[in-house]
Amino acid sequence: IEELDLPYSKHFKQHYTLVADTLRGYLQREFSLPALDLTTSETTTQIRNSSVPPEEYNIVGRILRDCDLIKFTEFQPDEDTAWDVAHDTRSAVRRLQPHPTTPVEPDATPLSEVALCASPLPGFWLCFPWYWLSRYTRDSPVRGQSRLECDIQTTI
Repeated sequence: IEELDLPYSKHFKQHYTLVADTLRGYLQREFSLPALDLTTSETTTQIRNSSVPPEEYNIVGRILRDCDLIKFTEFQPDEDTAWDVAHDTRSAVRRLQPHPTTPVEPDATPLSEVALCASPLPGFWLCFPWYWLSRYTRDSPVRGQSRLECDIQTTI
């Protein structure tokens, strides 16, 4: 998401959609919540009844509601506010990640490269940290560039 820099180019709806989809995908994968298929209200109800720690419940709900505000209205946040929601989401996901109870072996593959690569939908990668770009690069005509970057280059 940082490399796409969507807030700088005033693509707020796409930015907030990426943030919300990433958080929902994480909740679905880690807590077995059907967050990608539910409304925000339904998702927050499911979170309350799940193993998500109570202190995180309100934060996750606020992030999803903030994303909905931008996605479904004409409200335009400023660039800093758009980045704040992405950073808040990253912090929330880090706090929600299970902490290993046993020491990690030096040659073990990092968690970010293993369990986080599950795909709830065909062709929809949820790898951290690569997930942020993967949704926009999978159909890209130029390998390694987002569809948005390719469209911008084509029009320039």
